[in-house]
Formats: sequence, structure tokens, C-alpha cells
Amino acid sequence: MKKFTLLFSFIFLFIAFYSCEQQIEMNTLKSIDANITIDKDSQIILEPTTSTKEEIENNSCGETSVTTLFAGQHIDVGTVTVSNDEINLFITYNVTGNWWLTETHLYVGSEENLPLNGGGNPVIGHFPYHGDHNQTQSNTFTIPLDDLDSCFVIAAHAVVAKKENGEITSTETAFGFGENTFSGNRWGWYSNFCEQECDDDNSDDDNNDDNDDNSDDGNSDN
Repeated sequence: MKKFTLLFSFIFLFIAFYSCEQQIEMNTLKSIDANITIDKDSQIILEPTTSTKEEIENNSCGETSVTTLFAGQHIDVGTVTVSNDEINLFITYNVTGNWWLTETHLYVGSEENLPLNGGGNPVIGHFPYHGDHNQTQSNTFTIPLDDLDSCFVIAAHAVVAKKENGEITSTETAFGFGENTFSGNRWGWYSNFCEQECDDDNSDDDNNDDNDDNSDDGNSDN
């Protein structure tokens, strides 16, 4: 009887220990978006974006960065596009198909100030730019270049929902792909970007046109 009691106690302790280990593992694998708590003190209020997609594309300087927006680590749901004109930085989330944006969270700044916890995982609630969306497929953040150094990092996070037959069937966390990964055990990326210089070709052409007009006027006077 004593041996049976000891065996039963051992089995009970083993099951309890295994269940605890399983729960820890499950918590580790949980989406970091399950309960995002926004730090209001870290928020930066932006003016609403008034530029259209065409205007942003036409006025952007240098090279435009386009990376894949991955949901659930490997599902291609769209893109994150980064560009700038002479005044502003533009970061646009676009999703396609039956995917929709419900939240966007963005960090732009120095790598040293990227909000990470002690384990090296991103603290999404401390990302300074936030957007709550009623199932849109595009969202643009417009950030004044005066607020930024010439080079910086970008961490573009989103919560996306999949709709089938008009109903949401699943939600996923998503990150814009980048050349850097977080040092912790959570998946995700952030990228490097430097302000693109705007050339003066247009203004030079305007000046040349003015000079041509003046020279023509001079010839006609003679």
C-alpha cells in the first residue's frame, strides 16, 4: 500500500510538472499581440495623411523601399513601402486579397531606442505611432523628417484579419520584413533606412527654360 501511494504521488508530481512546462512553452509561443497595452505617454500625435498614393509616388526622392508584410511569420499578406520627399517620411502598409488591417504599430528612430524588453523582444505598446482601423487594406503614416536623424531603423508591426464570406476567420500578427531580427525569442524584423536626397533636376530645367525664354526675347529685339 505504501509503495502504491508513493508511486501515485510520483505520477501526480510528474503530470503537474509536465503540465507546467507545457503552459510555459505555450505562453512563450503566444502572439505578442494578444493583449497590446498602448503606452499613451509614448504616443506621438500625427496630422492625418492628406497625400494620395499617386502624389507620394510622384514626389518621392531617390529609391523607394518595398518589403513584404509577413503574417504569422511566413504568410505574405502585402507590403510595407517607405519613401520620403523633401519634408516628410511616408510609411505605407498595404494588404491584399482577403486580408485586412485592424491595427498598425510603428517605430521609427534610433536602434538604441527601439522599445525592447529585458529579453530582447519588442514592446509593441511602446511603439510611438499607432492606428486602429475598421478593416482597411491600406494605411500611411506621414512623419516629418525634422523629427528624425538622417538614418534610422523602422519596425512596422500590424494585426491583420482574414475574412471569408464576409466573416473574420482568423487574426495574425504581422511584421514588415527587414535585414535585422529581434534579439529575443519572438519572431519579427526591423529595417534600416536613410533619408533619400532629392535632386534639383526639375528646378534646373525650370531655370534653363527661363534662360531660353530670355535669350529668345533678346534675339527678337535685335
